[in-house]
Amino acid sequence: MKTTLDKYEKKIEHSAHTYRPVSKKKLEKIETILDTVKKTRKINITLSETVLAELKKQSQEKGISYQTLIANILHNFVTHRYVR
Repeated sequence: MKTTLDKYEKKIEHSAHTYRPVSKKKLEKIETILDTVKKTRKINITLSETVLAELKKQSQEKGISYQTLIANILHNFVTHRYVR
């Protein structure tokens, strides 16, 4: 049986020669960072109808959920990437 690769998989296969192994110490550091990023917690938040409507509008334009948009805004704010 022959496997057909999608566009993303073909890109990975094409660039495989550029990958290089990392040290065990660096791999552990990368895994720690990824584990930290994966941890999430649900919260409740009160927003005005106007703000929520605008968030939903903007998220629809970006093709993401409004919850994801809010999480991205908060993440960028706390990592000092959000500047007004």
